[in-house]
Amino acid sequence: MKNDNTLSEEGIDTDKGIVGSIFESMLSDTLSEIKNLDNVKIQKIVENIGKYDKKEFLQRLAALRIPFENRDKAVLLDATTTATLNWLSENNWNFNGLSMSYGKFKKVIQQINQLDSKMAIDPLDNPYIDNIQFYGNHKVMPGINFASSYNLQMMIQSIFLSNRTKLSDEKNRYISILLNDNLMVSTDVCKKCQIPNELPSFTREIFIPNKTKLESYMKLVLLVKKLPGIHEISIMKEDVDLEKQKPFSQNQHLFLTKPYLDTGEGVLILDITSVANALSSKIATIISEVYVFEEMWNDIRKSFKRLKHEKIAENNFAIKLLDERKYKEAIFNIANDKLLIAFGIFGGIEENIDYTEKITSRVELIVEKLNKHNIMNNQLFIIIIVHTLGGSVYISLKLSNIYRNIPMAYFNAMELRAISQVETDDIFLPRFMKAKMQLSEPGLLGAFGEGDFIPAIMFSENDLSFYVADDIDYREMNIHIGIEDTSDYYLKAQKKYRECLFYSTFDRNWYTSTKEEFSNRYLVNYTSGQRFQCFIETRNGKIIEVITEKFESSGEIDILFNSFDLVSYWLEQYFSINELSENHVIYLRIEEILEKYYLVDEVNTEEPAINISKTENIIIWNITSPIYQKIGMAKTSSYERKLISELIDTLETSDLDTLDRIFYPEYKKKMTGLLIDDNGKLRVPTHGFQLLKISEYETNQLLDELGEYLKGQGYVYGAIPKKDNLQFCNKIVGFLYSILEREANVFNKNQLLKLLIAQIETLLPVQLRGESSYNNDIALSVQEKDRFFEQLNEDNRNSIATKFLLEYVVASPITGEQNVGKWEIERLLAICSLIIEWAHRSDYFKYNFVDTTMNFLQSNRIGIKKKDFKNVNSAMLASRNLQLANSNLPISENRRYVERVNQLFKSKLDSAFVEAFGYSYEEFNLVIGGLIDTHNNLEKIVWIEEEEELVRKIFNDLDKKISEIKIVSVLNSIALVEREKYLTPPIGFEKLDIFPWRFNRRLSFIRRPLVKYENKYMFGIRNVIHAHKYLMRLIWGGCLKTNSRKMKDVMSKLRNILGDEFNDRVKSILETYPNLQVMKGVSKIGKKRISGENNNTLGDIDVFAINRKQKKLFVIETKDFSFSRNPYELAMEQEKVFIGDKAFLNKHLKRSDWIRKNLKYVIDNYDLEDGKWEIVTMFVVSEHLITKDLVDTKGVKFISLKELDYNMFH
Repeated sequence: MKNDNTLSEEGIDTDKGIVGSIFESMLSDTLSEIKNLDNVKIQKIVENIGKYDKKEFLQRLAALRIPFENRDKAVLLDATTTATLNWLSENNWNFNGLSMSYGKFKKVIQQINQLDSKMAIDPLDNPYIDNIQFYGNHKVMPGINFASSYNLQMMIQSIFLSNRTKLSDEKNRYISILLNDNLMVSTDVCKKCQIPNELPSFTREIFIPNKTKLESYMKLVLLVKKLPGIHEISIMKEDVDLEKQKPFSQNQHLFLTKPYLDTGEGVLILDITSVANALSSKIATIISEVYVFEEMWNDIRKSFKRLKHEKIAENNFAIKLLDERKYKEAIFNIANDKLLIAFGIFGGIEENIDYTEKITSRVELIVEKLNKHNIMNNQLFIIIIVHTLGGSVYISLKLSNIYRNIPMAYFNAMELRAISQVETDDIFLPRFMKAKMQLSEPGLLGAFGEGDFIPAIMFSENDLSFYVADDIDYREMNIHIGIEDTSDYYLKAQKKYRECLFYSTFDRNWYTSTKEEFSNRYLVNYTSGQRFQCFIETRNGKIIEVITEKFESSGEIDILFNSFDLVSYWLEQYFSINELSENHVIYLRIEEILEKYYLVDEVNTEEPAINISKTENIIIWNITSPIYQKIGMAKTSSYERKLISELIDTLETSDLDTLDRIFYPEYKKKMTGLLIDDNGKLRVPTHGFQLLKISEYETNQLLDELGEYLKGQGYVYGAIPKKDNLQFCNKIVGFLYSILEREANVFNKNQLLKLLIAQIETLLPVQLRGESSYNNDIALSVQEKDRFFEQLNEDNRNSIATKFLLEYVVASPITGEQNVGKWEIERLLAICSLIIEWAHRSDYFKYNFVDTTMNFLQSNRIGIKKKDFKNVNSAMLASRNLQLANSNLPISENRRYVERVNQLFKSKLDSAFVEAFGYSYEEFNLVIGGLIDTHNNLEKIVWIEEEEELVRKIFNDLDKKISEIKIVSVLNSIALVEREKYLTPPIGFEKLDIFPWRFNRRLSFIRRPLVKYENKYMFGIRNVIHAHKYLMRLIWGGCLKTNSRKMKDVMSKLRNILGDEFNDRVKSILETYPNLQVMKGVSKIGKKRISGENNNTLGDIDVFAINRKQKKLFVIETKDFSFSRNPYELAMEQEKVFIGDKAFLNKHLKRSDWIRKNLKYVIDNYDLEDGKWEIVTMFVVSEHLITKDLVDTKGVKFISLKELDYNMFH
């Protein structure tokens, strides 16, 4: 039963519509002739096997429906089954005969595979296996029966879950038995099915599994026990009508609504793929379909909600939307400034309705009303959802200027649900609809009458684009997509949104829970019961229900969620390995007043008791403040392990080996503490702001526009000369910047500033938390390592683009008044991201990191050979991975060096600040501290203060310790302000202070987190705290750009102190390795000074190590480097370390050469054993050195401190 809904738009191109109609008519006539001929052929095939056992033959046919490869072969299997039933009807239902060999059966199927009717086989447009919830979790195989599983689920929900359908107890009982018996049988079969990892290529021939596999499938389709629910939809002998049931009359097969046949020796499941269809067809005769349509409309609204489209009250626009039995209307938001008009049209089992006139008039009326309320067509989108229970609905929107340019799409309810479960882009549907309209012939995109589901899948799987190939401009050709297999997309939806039904033994209710992707923890939506609840499925299928008491305040939510998440996570980890003998409930409740959980008693060192009790089959953890605090603030998982061990011991004796396994390494923690000092505030997330993203759709749109620009500039398809690479990249940056100027200028500047500050303020804790906990996160869920890494990089990319956009908006005299729209801002972010990307490429060429030929492709895109960027990209990736993987490893502190730094700061930093900034370090700290203290509300994301009022607040908070003039001086030094042009730096600054792809810029938001505009300061308090930390980090790293002699002196002395400390740390680590003699700061050996050819000093060997056993001498240079972030920094790093006589590498090689030349003297001086000694020359650096992977290191090893390992020295 294929979808008979017909969707079209009249007037787009009448001639093509006529051609399509003629083609469909010709195709229909051809198929009809083929079917008539094949009806005769297949009856002949069946007659030729008359002597064989028909039960066995039908059983084998039924078994062939199970393999994934045959999910779409119903045309041939149905015809063969019907032909066999017809033969049985003519031969007094005599099943008896000879047993057919496997080889003979294969030959029969091969004959059937030769029939021309196989051209009617289309790829599957249903899930291969779908989930059904009915007092438990069941599975069905929908086959080619259109939306049968979805229809069945909607019926079940309308009767048993939402109680929309009111039935007598007798009918309820009848339907329950019908469902229970059939779903139990269907689930047993589906559980044995296997889905391949890769989708096999589409064919139109029946797949025949090997003999053993076929026999195993045959056992599944024969029922020995007769069940009442099965009998209700079984074929009766009198049902067979030889005139009606022709083998190739697809909709008239008996087993579509009666998939069972009693052979006298068991009941055959003739068609496992029709069980859901048979059930929904049977139930439809008992209940009113109107209630099912209500359930579907409710589900459609849920799908829109998942896609972040909230329903809008139509009263705001003086529109009365229709809510009829089979026809529904609603309006939903798109981002914050556009609307989606949705129509739901439903049909029964045997209806044939034309909605053309109605839908046309309603669209016109609604659009006109919205236009009168200043909502123009460029802000509107239309989606029509057509769904039937088996009948036919015809819709053909007539041509109308009223809605001519509004993007439209057609789906059924099941397709919309799948899209909402798969897609993560909040504007996916509108972007798809807009992209479709930009095609040369959008009306030809889908197959005839098939709607927009397959084009939407193509758009999704192609990075939100219809880009086809490098040698085709997809916008200038007619793209026609035939019917494709959608089962893979449905499978993706099931994996992402795996709902299951569980029975709670705690309150005796059924709960729909969603499975986590990489665990057997099923989470219940807490908003329904105002408590946290989940179900854990153990290795052997037992259930642990973890549930909290009900909560009311945010404080209770934090405590209960942290505890609930911890307990349920570790129990799932443990019982995914171990079995459990029976089901259990674990109940969590708060034992004390909330204040006790947040007041940390630093003096108390007593070991807290864990309060666990058991009542009948319920285990209760009374969460006390001491254990809650210990778990949260501990640096290891020791307390988490202790709690979980005691909980498990109340269920069974815990297995120490399993506990050792799941709690390794010890830093792997589920609950992490957070002290709300200024550093802690940085990691407190914001609430209520939805992050904007850099959309792949917008990026693709911009790349299309770039191609048009390059054509207009006279570029022809083909290779770009290498000598022009730098100029070509800069031209692209210039073009993208011109779009940014044009498009950003139309918006209200105040709105833009507030939104962008909120975006950065929201991103900061996300980034900091992600980077600091990366190592712990992948330890907790190693399967998600790639996802964590991608998310970190995406957040970083988003942050850089947002800061660039904010810096541009602040500096530029923008005069627009247009309200800020999310869609448009995501486009601006994509522009900024592409500018940075191409500027980076420009620097790669400028500093000779990449040698490649770029191509202007016929698709109007720029072709770049990824392999030519492999070295630099791999080096950056390796560095980033190492940095993250070791982000939470402890770093030693040396009190002697800390005291030296403190003394330096105490004596020198104030005067250095005065010379560099015009105020002392103490004054800077006071003002920043006063700003934080007076705005110490992390619930508020963006603060907007009048200049005078802000200065007065800080002045009073500091008890007038510092003058208002000095406060203004400090505030203005960390504020971004408007200037004549973005690209014109203020006096005293240079262009490098502007370019967002460069690090350490004096005009960056990270240095200047206050925005001063129209005598107001706008800021987020987290970024103020972060800017203070960042400035001090620049000083510590000796990276602060300054003309101040005193500040340079402080940084130089500081680097010397930190360099000495780093040497000590390297020496201390090496001294822990056995058989290694370690010395620091070796300037001479014995009485010989380490010197060059002209007796000039070569400096100290930072660390000199001897392994007497292995006969190895290690000549080690230590360098405390900062992590390089971009091509410019890489170039500077490369020059400093590798290029020229003064480069660190060449200097160190001279020291190593001295050791080699004086080896006999070295051996004698240290009383070493004579013989062949190996000299190992190395650098130990504080961070992974990216450039070492890009140049010839002349055999010298470069090792980061975090990579130091005992085996390197033995």
